[in-house]
Amino acid sequence: MPQTPSLKETAASAAEPRLKKLARLLGPGIIAVLSWLGAGDLITSSVAGASYGYAMMWVLAISLVLRFLIVNIIARFQLCNNQGMTILQGYAQLHPLFAWFMLGYALLMGHLINAYMIKGAGEALAMLLHIDQPLLCSVAVVIAVWLLVGRNIYAMIEGVMKVLLAIMTLAFLTLAIM
Repeated sequence: MPQTPSLKETAASAAEPRLKKLARLLGPGIIAVLSWLGAGDLITSSVAGASYGYAMMWVLAISLVLRFLIVNIIARFQLCNNQGMTILQGYAQLHPLFAWFMLGYALLMGHLINAYMIKGAGEALAMLLHIDQPLLCSVAVVIAVWLLVGRNIYAMIEGVMKVLLAIMTLAFLTLAIM
């Protein structure tokens, strides 16, 4: 039998500020959504617009619509799924081989993206420290990430990321208004 909240719990939840309650509800999902629209998207779109003019504007519009549709469909599938299926199980209902294709694609792209980020972080660290060995810096980045993940300090990193994303959002809004 479900337990109803006590009077103290109800009073404590009512006393909690609305913004804090909203932040707890959003959790790590807001970090994912805000990080999908980053400076890279803005810079890439601006450079493409400056280089190709209006001829490439349709690509930007179509890519934004497709991104919205894909994210929206995935979110709706997870929210409206009363059978507890994962995304891959849902894809398997379309065609049995489609889920395997998506799995292979996700593994390949995950590997390539992580390799690209490790290489980029190593190059950046080598340039910042004036070291002529970017491979050594890439290894240092991997070791640092491994140590951070191994110590389970996700809550602290999540807090820092929320602050940085709030600053980024305010900067976007300020620049849009100016």
